[in-house]
Amino acid sequence: MGIIDIILLILIGVFAIKGLFKGLVMEIFGILALIAGYITGFKYSHVFSKPVAALGLDEKASAAIGYVIGFLVAYIIVVIIGSVLSKAFKEVKLSSLNRGGGFFFGGIKAAIILGLILSAVITVAPKNGEFSKNLQDGMVSGKLAKISPFVYKAMNHIPDVKKINPFDIPQVKKAKDALEKLEDDAVQDALKSVKDSEVMKEATEMKDKALESAEEMMKKKPAIEPNEEPLEDPLKDMQKE
Repeated sequence: MGIIDIILLILIGVFAIKGLFKGLVMEIFGILALIAGYITGFKYSHVFSKPVAALGLDEKASAAIGYVIGFLVAYIIVVIIGSVLSKAFKEVKLSSLNRGGGFFFGGIKAAIILGLILSAVITVAPKNGEFSKNLQDGMVSGKLAKISPFVYKAMNHIPDVKKINPFDIPQVKKAKDALEKLEDDAVQDALKSVKDSEVMKEATEMKDKALESAEEMMKKKPAIEPNEEPLEDPLKDMQKE
Protein backbone atom coordinates (compact mmCIF):
# COMPACT_ATOMS: atom_id res chain seq x y z
CA MET A 1 0.00 0.00 0.00
CA GLY A 2 1.48 3.30 -1.14
CA ILE A 3 1.44 6.72 0.49
CA ILE A 4 -1.47 7.85 -1.73
CA ASP A 5 -3.62 4.93 -0.56
CA ILE A 6 -2.82 5.73 3.08
CA ILE A 7 -3.80 9.38 2.60
CA LEU A 8 -7.08 8.35 0.95
CA LEU A 9 -7.93 5.99 3.81
CA ILE A 10 -7.19 8.75 6.34
CA LEU A 11 -9.50 11.15 4.48
CA ILE A 12 -12.28 8.55 4.39
CA GLY A 13 -11.80 7.95 8.12
CA VAL A 14 -11.96 11.67 8.86
CA PHE A 15 -15.24 12.02 6.94
CA ALA A 16 -16.62 8.93 8.68
CA ILE A 17 -15.79 10.32 12.14
CA LYS A 18 -17.26 13.65 11.13
CA GLY A 19 -20.44 11.82 10.13
CA LEU A 20 -20.43 10.10 13.52
CA PHE A 21 -20.89 13.48 15.22
CA LYS A 22 -23.14 15.03 12.59
CA GLY A 23 -25.55 12.11 12.67
CA LEU A 24 -27.54 10.16 10.13
CA VAL A 25 -29.91 12.98 9.17
CA MET A 26 -27.23 15.33 7.91
CA GLU A 27 -25.32 12.53 6.18
CA ILE A 28 -28.46 11.49 4.33
CA PHE A 29 -28.64 15.01 2.96
CA GLY A 30 -25.00 14.57 2.00
CA ILE A 31 -25.84 11.43 0.00
CA LEU A 32 -28.74 13.26 -1.65
CA ALA A 33 -26.32 16.03 -2.54
CA LEU A 34 -24.05 13.47 -4.21
CA ILE A 35 -26.94 12.07 -6.24
CA ALA A 36 -27.98 15.57 -7.30
CA GLY A 37 -24.37 16.35 -8.18
CA TYR A 38 -23.99 13.30 -10.39
CA ILE A 39 -27.27 13.95 -12.20
CA THR A 40 -26.43 17.62 -12.77
CA GLY A 41 -22.94 16.83 -13.97
CA PHE A 42 -24.29 14.10 -16.23
CA LYS A 43 -26.97 16.20 -17.91
CA TYR A 44 -25.30 19.61 -17.98
CA SER A 45 -21.57 18.90 -18.21
CA HIS A 46 -21.57 20.30 -21.76
CA VAL A 47 -22.75 23.67 -20.40
CA PHE A 48 -19.93 23.90 -17.85
CA SER A 49 -17.29 22.48 -20.22
CA LYS A 50 -17.61 25.32 -22.76
CA PRO A 51 -15.79 27.99 -20.68
CA VAL A 52 -13.18 25.36 -19.72
CA ALA A 53 -12.56 24.51 -23.39
CA ALA A 54 -11.91 28.22 -24.02
CA LEU A 55 -8.78 27.86 -21.86
CA GLY A 56 -7.22 25.61 -24.51
CA LEU A 57 -7.88 22.17 -23.00
CA ASP A 58 -8.87 19.27 -25.24
CA GLU A 59 -12.45 18.05 -25.50
CA LYS A 60 -11.99 15.08 -23.16
CA ALA A 61 -10.38 17.09 -20.37
CA SER A 62 -12.94 19.90 -20.75
CA ALA A 63 -15.82 17.42 -20.45
CA ALA A 64 -14.32 15.88 -17.29
CA ILE A 65 -13.73 19.25 -15.62
CA GLY A 66 -17.18 20.48 -16.71
CA TYR A 67 -18.69 17.41 -15.08
CA VAL A 68 -16.86 18.14 -11.81
CA ILE A 69 -18.01 21.78 -11.86
CA GLY A 70 -21.65 20.78 -12.42
CA PHE A 71 -21.34 18.19 -9.68
CA LEU A 72 -19.97 20.70 -7.16
CA VAL A 73 -22.61 23.34 -7.93
CA ALA A 74 -25.50 20.94 -7.28
CA TYR A 75 -23.74 19.35 -4.31
CA ILE A 76 -23.15 22.66 -2.53
CA ILE A 77 -26.74 23.80 -3.08
CA VAL A 78 -28.24 20.60 -1.63
CA VAL A 79 -25.81 20.62 1.32
CA ILE A 80 -26.83 24.18 2.17
CA ILE A 81 -30.50 23.16 2.07
CA GLY A 82 -29.74 20.16 4.26
CA SER A 83 -27.83 22.30 6.73
CA VAL A 84 -30.78 24.66 7.08
CA LEU A 85 -33.27 21.81 7.54
CA SER A 86 -31.02 19.96 9.97
CA LYS A 87 -31.35 22.80 12.47
CA ALA A 88 -34.86 21.50 13.10
CA PHE A 89 -33.28 18.32 14.50
CA LYS A 90 -30.90 20.09 16.88
CA GLU A 91 -33.02 19.25 19.88
CA VAL A 92 -33.09 15.56 18.95
CA LYS A 93 -30.47 13.55 20.84
CA LEU A 94 -28.13 11.47 18.69
CA SER A 95 -28.90 7.82 19.38
CA SER A 96 -26.54 4.93 18.64
CA LEU A 97 -28.34 4.22 15.37
CA ASN A 98 -28.15 7.85 14.34
CA ARG A 99 -24.42 8.01 15.12
CA GLY A 100 -23.68 4.67 13.45
CA GLY A 101 -25.58 5.65 10.33
CA GLY A 102 -23.76 8.97 10.23
CA PHE A 103 -20.39 7.19 10.49
CA PHE A 104 -21.25 4.76 7.68
CA PHE A 105 -22.71 7.27 5.26
CA GLY A 106 -19.93 9.73 6.04
CA GLY A 107 -17.36 7.18 4.86
CA ILE A 108 -19.39 6.31 1.76
CA LYS A 109 -19.76 9.98 0.88
CA ALA A 110 -16.02 10.55 1.20
CA ALA A 111 -15.24 7.54 -1.02
CA ILE A 112 -17.58 8.81 -3.76
CA ILE A 113 -16.17 12.35 -3.68
CA LEU A 114 -12.57 11.11 -3.73
CA GLY A 115 -13.43 8.74 -6.57
CA LEU A 116 -14.77 11.64 -8.62
CA ILE A 117 -11.63 13.71 -8.00
CA LEU A 118 -9.31 10.80 -8.85
CA SER A 119 -11.19 10.08 -12.09
CA ALA A 120 -10.85 13.70 -13.17
CA VAL A 121 -7.13 13.79 -12.25
CA ILE A 122 -6.37 10.59 -14.20
CA THR A 123 -8.30 11.91 -17.20
CA VAL A 124 -6.48 15.27 -17.28
CA ALA A 125 -3.01 13.94 -16.36
CA PRO A 126 -0.62 12.64 -19.07
CA LYS A 127 -1.66 9.11 -20.01
CA ASN A 128 1.82 7.59 -19.70
CA GLY A 129 2.87 9.66 -16.67
CA GLU A 130 4.18 7.98 -13.54
CA PHE A 131 1.69 9.79 -11.29
CA SER A 132 -1.32 8.65 -13.32
CA LYS A 133 0.01 5.08 -13.42
CA ASN A 134 0.49 5.03 -9.63
CA LEU A 135 -3.09 6.21 -9.09
CA GLN A 136 -4.47 3.46 -11.32
CA ASP A 137 -2.32 0.74 -9.75
CA GLY A 138 -2.99 1.77 -6.13
CA MET A 139 -4.84 -0.65 -3.88
CA VAL A 140 -7.30 2.05 -2.76
CA SER A 141 -6.97 4.77 -5.41
CA GLY A 142 -7.39 2.27 -8.26
CA LYS A 143 -10.75 1.12 -6.88
CA LEU A 144 -11.98 4.62 -6.04
CA ALA A 145 -11.09 5.85 -9.54
CA LYS A 146 -13.50 3.31 -11.04
CA ILE A 147 -16.52 4.70 -9.16
CA SER A 148 -17.27 7.64 -11.46
CA PRO A 149 -16.86 5.71 -14.75
CA PHE A 150 -19.15 3.02 -13.34
CA VAL A 151 -21.81 5.55 -12.26
CA TYR A 152 -21.59 7.39 -15.58
CA LYS A 153 -22.01 4.15 -17.52
CA ALA A 154 -25.00 3.20 -15.36
CA MET A 155 -26.62 6.59 -15.92
CA ASN A 156 -26.20 6.16 -19.68
CA HIS A 157 -29.02 3.62 -19.46
CA ILE A 158 -31.45 6.49 -18.81
CA PRO A 159 -33.82 6.56 -21.85
CA ASP A 160 -33.18 9.24 -24.49
CA VAL A 161 -29.95 10.32 -22.82
CA LYS A 162 -26.66 9.03 -24.22
CA LYS A 163 -23.34 10.68 -23.50
CA ILE A 164 -19.68 9.73 -23.90
CA ASN A 165 -18.00 8.89 -20.62
CA PRO A 166 -15.58 11.79 -19.92
CA PHE A 167 -13.57 9.77 -17.43
CA ASP A 168 -11.11 8.04 -19.72
CA ILE A 169 -9.31 5.51 -17.53
CA PRO A 170 -6.67 3.93 -19.83
CA GLN A 171 -6.51 0.60 -18.00
CA VAL A 172 -10.27 0.17 -18.16
CA LYS A 173 -10.28 0.86 -21.91
CA LYS A 174 -7.29 -1.43 -22.45
CA ALA A 175 -8.95 -4.26 -20.52
CA LYS A 176 -12.17 -3.78 -22.48
CA ASP A 177 -10.32 -3.90 -25.82
CA ALA A 178 -8.47 -7.04 -24.73
CA LEU A 179 -11.74 -8.68 -23.70
CA GLU A 180 -13.36 -7.81 -27.02
CA LYS A 181 -10.35 -9.24 -28.87
CA LEU A 182 -10.56 -12.47 -26.88
CA GLU A 183 -14.27 -12.73 -27.66
CA ASP A 184 -13.61 -12.18 -31.39
CA ASP A 185 -10.86 -14.82 -31.40
CA ALA A 186 -13.12 -17.26 -29.59
CA VAL A 187 -15.90 -16.70 -32.13
CA GLN A 188 -13.49 -17.19 -35.05
CA ASP A 189 -12.11 -20.40 -33.52
CA ALA A 190 -15.63 -21.69 -32.96
CA LEU A 191 -16.63 -20.93 -36.55
CA LYS A 192 -13.49 -22.62 -37.84
CA SER A 193 -14.16 -25.71 -35.72
CA VAL A 194 -17.74 -25.91 -37.00
CA LYS A 195 -16.55 -25.53 -40.59
CA ASP A 196 -13.86 -28.20 -40.19
CA SER A 197 -16.35 -30.60 -38.61
CA GLU A 198 -18.78 -30.07 -41.50
CA VAL A 199 -16.04 -30.76 -44.07
CA MET A 200 -15.02 -33.94 -42.26
CA LYS A 201 -18.65 -35.01 -42.06
CA GLU A 202 -19.16 -34.48 -45.81
CA ALA A 203 -15.96 -36.39 -46.63
CA THR A 204 -17.04 -39.30 -44.42
CA GLU A 205 -20.48 -39.39 -46.03
CA MET A 206 -18.95 -39.40 -49.55
CA LYS A 207 -16.61 -42.25 -48.58
CA ASP A 208 -19.48 -44.30 -47.15
CA LYS A 209 -21.58 -43.75 -50.28
CA ALA A 210 -18.71 -44.81 -52.54
CA LEU A 211 -18.20 -48.01 -50.54
CA GLU A 212 -21.92 -48.79 -50.64
CA SER A 213 -22.02 -48.26 -54.43
CA ALA A 214 -19.02 -50.55 -54.95
CA GLU A 215 -20.56 -53.26 -52.78
CA GLU A 216 -23.85 -53.08 -54.69
CA MET A 217 -22.05 -53.39 -58.04
CA MET A 218 -20.11 -56.42 -56.83
CA LYS A 219 -23.32 -58.10 -55.68
CA LYS A 220 -25.21 -57.46 -58.94
CA LYS A 221 -22.44 -58.74 -61.31
CA PRO A 222 -21.19 -62.36 -60.85
CA ALA A 223 -17.54 -63.26 -61.40
CA ILE A 224 -18.31 -65.39 -64.61
CA GLU A 225 -21.53 -65.08 -66.60
CA PRO A 226 -23.39 -68.42 -67.24
CA ASN A 227 -22.90 -68.38 -71.06
CA GLU A 228 -19.48 -66.88 -70.95
CA GLU A 229 -16.43 -69.16 -71.32
CA PRO A 230 -13.51 -68.59 -69.01
CA LEU A 231 -10.48 -66.88 -70.48
CA GLU A 232 -7.57 -69.12 -71.40
CA ASP A 233 -4.20 -68.57 -69.86
CA PRO A 234 -1.85 -67.31 -72.66
CA LEU A 235 1.17 -68.78 -70.87
CA LYS A 236 -0.34 -72.25 -70.55
CA ASP A 237 1.48 -73.77 -73.58
CA MET A 238 4.80 -72.25 -72.60
CA GLN A 239 4.55 -73.76 -69.15
CA LYS A 240 4.08 -77.26 -70.68
CA GLU A 241 7.27 -76.93 -72.74
